[in-house]
Amino acid sequence: MNDVFNTSFVAFIQNANSECVRPSAFTAEGRHDFQCIALGGDFYSPSATINRQFSPLGSAPIDLAQALEASGEWLGVFRKETSTTREYIVVGDPLGYCPVFYAQTPDGLMISDSFPALSATLQRVGVAPAFNLPYYITSILNKHPHFDNPHLGTTMHEGVHILPPNRAIYVTPESWSIVNRKQLYSPAIINNYEELIHRGIDSATGTIQALASGQSQHLGISLSGGVDSRLALSLISSSGMIDQFSVTTMDPRKWSNSGTQQVIDRDMSIADQIRREHGMDWSIDGDRCQLDFDFWDALELYAGYRSNFSYTFAPMNSFTVFNEKRVTVRGGGGEMLRTTLTGARVTEAVERRLSSQAAGNDKALTAWYLASGQTPKTFRNIVSAQMEIAFSELPGQTVEERMNFQYLFGRNRTHFGHGRISAAGNNAALHLLSNPYFILARDEVTFDERKNGKIVKDIFERTNPDLLKTPFENDASTAQLCTPPLKEITSTNEAWTDSVDAAKLQQGKVTRLLSWDARRRGIHSPYNGQIAAGEFIRRGFRLLEDQLDNADRKAIQTLHFEALRRADKSARILFSTVGKLASALDVFSPNVSDPKVIDLQTVVQPAEQSLKAFAPPLRSSISDGWHNSSISGIRVDLYPEQENLIVEVTSDFSESDLGEIAVYLYLNGQRIDKSWFARDRRRVFQAKNLEGSAQAEVFIKKTPASQPSYGFRSAPIIVGMKR
Repeated sequence: MNDVFNTSFVAFIQNANSECVRPSAFTAEGRHDFQCIALGGDFYSPSATINRQFSPLGSAPIDLAQALEASGEWLGVFRKETSTTREYIVVGDPLGYCPVFYAQTPDGLMISDSFPALSATLQRVGVAPAFNLPYYITSILNKHPHFDNPHLGTTMHEGVHILPPNRAIYVTPESWSIVNRKQLYSPAIINNYEELIHRGIDSATGTIQALASGQSQHLGISLSGGVDSRLALSLISSSGMIDQFSVTTMDPRKWSNSGTQQVIDRDMSIADQIRREHGMDWSIDGDRCQLDFDFWDALELYAGYRSNFSYTFAPMNSFTVFNEKRVTVRGGGGEMLRTTLTGARVTEAVERRLSSQAAGNDKALTAWYLASGQTPKTFRNIVSAQMEIAFSELPGQTVEERMNFQYLFGRNRTHFGHGRISAAGNNAALHLLSNPYFILARDEVTFDERKNGKIVKDIFERTNPDLLKTPFENDASTAQLCTPPLKEITSTNEAWTDSVDAAKLQQGKVTRLLSWDARRRGIHSPYNGQIAAGEFIRRGFRLLEDQLDNADRKAIQTLHFEALRRADKSARILFSTVGKLASALDVFSPNVSDPKVIDLQTVVQPAEQSLKAFAPPLRSSISDGWHNSSISGIRVDLYPEQENLIVEVTSDFSESDLGEIAVYLYLNGQRIDKSWFARDRRRVFQAKNLEGSAQAEVFIKKTPASQPSYGFRSAPIIVGMKR
């Protein structure tokens, strides 16, 4: 079950010039020469299906040309080598569902699918945390769900970036550069709309055929009354494998909101009718086991996959792992083939407020953003500057076009980028429409053609045009796409209720995994998510404030007061604040154990240098305020005892090998006491009248004449305050 949580791998590519420059233009001619050496995530193509966490690939042969056909949620490192040099391409899935975090160091480029892993490795090689304070201020105050994700590849760490979904990284011995992902494809196809649609259909149907003919697994489709899931069904139908798929649809009886229930009720009626017409059964959940989670388990699962990528956090009480592998086809990415409803709504809001301004004016967009978030006057200049930069980098001439690109670069990839977490529960999600050729095809039509449904209709007509005779849940989509005469929706509540309830009676059993049982682990589960989130925010705000300079601390305390006031009023804002705060704390104290490093060189040498050869010792524990993961054989514990603070040092070494230790005691980032070098591993400090965040730092001398080692820190604890 350790595979539930994301592993900590970082690829380190050493080269002579760590600055990002423009190398000689990359051409697609050598795509087959680049072989995959590291891969992670959910990789789906007609030639291969791979589900694994990011690490060296091993013996499975995949070249760059094959990878460029793949959908899913993945990150790959590809290498071309001669007798003396090596070049690399780093690329992810077509819509960026798997984040590609990257950072340059004095010796080369670091790559990972996990922000905590990359942040910890940067500290490991001596790169100090660089907190992106303006971006944090901008993020923590925003209330609009459209922006609950990083802005155009920005993270809370100034030195760590997220690769846009339409880009790749090209590394040579002399330089590295960000290149357009389109450059990796053959020039003969990228400007040919008809060829791209044809290849996209072949790729999608070939992937379905490979899945259906592969190892035993449950195949399903999440079907609604909307456009995207039906288009995915059309591709399944065209593959000839529809008889191997079952259907799942939201049960409207589970929704208390009458408006939502009405919409989902129509979804169900339409989906049920299509299901019956194609002879498909309802999906049946097989046997599965349940892992009891406390709040920190939920946060660790979130941080490993989503830290600094998506700020949408869900405090789950348990995690389900299916006994049998399941793959569920979903319609994620379909809006990228059309246009987004959010883009249209933002356009209306901007134009309603600022009708006198130019349609695509950055200041108009920024003014709307400031108003939607109700930004306090103290921070308006900071937020305004950040958002003007973000909006100015978006392509497009109108607000609607630019918001569609914002959706592409942000919300789409974070909203649908849950495949790796789903796969950790043996319940993989496949967004069949997030196909590289379909994404390339969207660039070959105008914005208005996309808005009018050209790409969607062309795919339907080439796969299963009969599906356009059934109306959609949305009347506008029906008018735009459907072909008269339309079928009448005859599915009744009685019809789908009986069949759904009959399927539920066949569901497998849920078993609580004993090793993850709450009592055995000594955790509180189930727990109140809102209470736990509130406690984390109050504690985390103090921890973050302790990391800041005195000049910034006062202003940030004011900011945190306002953010907490807003979070207390809304569960959605409360949980997104947890995601933002946890992402910020990962800059300083990443919630991850010792990351594994894949050392890669661009110049072949007889004795290749390894990262470990020049890395300083790691801190003994990850100081995130809630976990203490041992990573170096030395552990520093700080805890209260009556009116004292106790520091204890334990290690895998004998007392004589460890030598002498000195201890510094910090309060709110300022050193307030010390205990000089001695062999005593337990030190006592007076704690009366202390209030704030306390932390201990230990230095070690193996001999009286040796230089002290790098400081090992305890986790911070709160003293003198109610927790």
